[in-house]
Amino acid sequence: MTIYTRTDLNQILRVYGEEFNFDQTTPRVLRTLSTHKLLENGLWLVGYDPSISAGETPAERTLFEWHPRQNIDLPALPIPFTENELAAFFLDGGGWFLHQHFRDSSANGLSDEALEGLRENSANARDALQQAHALYLLAASRFDLNDDAGIRGAAEWLLQLADDVMPVVAPANDEPKVKSDAPMPVNGLPTKQIAECFADCTFTETNWPKRLSATKWLSNYKIAPGEAGGASAVWNVLGIAQEMHGRIRAGKEKNDMLRRLSGRFVRMPALAPWKDQFNEYAAMFSEVD
Repeated sequence: MTIYTRTDLNQILRVYGEEFNFDQTTPRVLRTLSTHKLLENGLWLVGYDPSISAGETPAERTLFEWHPRQNIDLPALPIPFTENELAAFFLDGGGWFLHQHFRDSSANGLSDEALEGLRENSANARDALQQAHALYLLAASRFDLNDDAGIRGAAEWLLQLADDVMPVVAPANDEPKVKSDAPMPVNGLPTKQIAECFADCTFTETNWPKRLSATKWLSNYKIAPGEAGGASAVWNVLGIAQEMHGRIRAGKEKNDMLRRLSGRFVRMPALAPWKDQFNEYAAMFSEVD
């Protein structure tokens, strides 16, 4: 599972907004998703501006007020976000229209023309769209997306895996908050066991301890810091495994990594508590393939 940034979301929204040739004096959000507000920590559902919602039917208002988590105290799409969260955002409401802009109406893929609107430095934004679209298609194969209950079930299913890696917390006050400071499960494994369990997956067993300390993307998965001469740091097992797989763009190497990691969760006793969760994650990609 990959973590995407505000820059990636901005690049996606820019393409969508420019398609409709909105006057550049119009606030950015109204040029893209009229019922949402883009803040530093996410895209928030904020309701209607009477000047743009006049004449809409109750059904249309219900559509645009749809929220993936059914909780307006959380962003409809947090920043940072995963492909699962973007796929859930695509299911209905304003996110559905954003997704449709990038879809190829004659096939199950994305539109090359729409993707070409992304700038040359938008590889991550392109990847986010492609991964989220694959998950959307997988959800469509499991749930009836023409039915409100099916859409809600698909959203809950997609978001569950995202929450296993980056739990969403409700704000304690009126300040909008999206993620906890330690975006990972409460339990995990110490450095030595991470090195043993994931030896030769991305790094050798010898190199894992050094990489855990020095690699930026791994630091996101530290649950608890270590103490000099004392307890080891503790790490989010599921998050690290999904990140190792998610960082590989596509092809045989990505599939090989998934098989290798799946084997570790079967064979290594220390990974047993997370085996079912990782198997569910792996099943999503095998079904897409």
